[in-house]
Amino acid sequence: MKNLFFLFPLGLMACGGGGETIATEINDTTSVSTDTVQSIDYSGTYEYIYPYNSLDLIENHYIVLEKNTDNTYSGRYYGTTDLFDEAREGYLPGFFVLPMQNILIEGENLAFELNPTPQDFFNETILLSMNSSADAQVAGFTAWEIGLKPEQKKFTAKLLGGTISLENQLEEMNFIPMN
Repeated sequence: MKNLFFLFPLGLMACGGGGETIATEINDTTSVSTDTVQSIDYSGTYEYIYPYNSLDLIENHYIVLEKNTDNTYSGRYYGTTDLFDEAREGYLPGFFVLPMQNILIEGENLAFELNPTPQDFFNETILLSMNSSADAQVAGFTAWEIGLKPEQKKFTAKLLGGTISLENQLEEMNFIPMN
């Protein structure tokens, strides 16, 4: 039945009419296809399960993405100081929540930056209900005092099959949706 729809305008073209109708039909189809691709919404909470968790210490990481009204994204990253530490030896990690800055999503590529200060790190795992370091301070979380001097760090990731595959210096971290 679908093929008959396209054959009818072709028949009109052969008779000297209807050429504009075909062009309009093809352009409308292309437009719908492009709009569909751009309407993908990556909003949600994604979890990376740390492979060496113990009963005493859970070091999972989380990415929370929120789509803004202008189709850009804002987000928060919950993680451990291992992202900014070359090698942890003999001490426990610090925990943080940081705003994801300069988020860019193009196709299946995601890029963002984290810009921590030593005051952003705590001894306790940051709860997903906390949106900032200030929330952790108000809740009475204790400062992590190892003395790490973190620097701004840029990250790239792939958005594939509903997951975020973050390219980290030591490993690939696969975040799966929690929703």
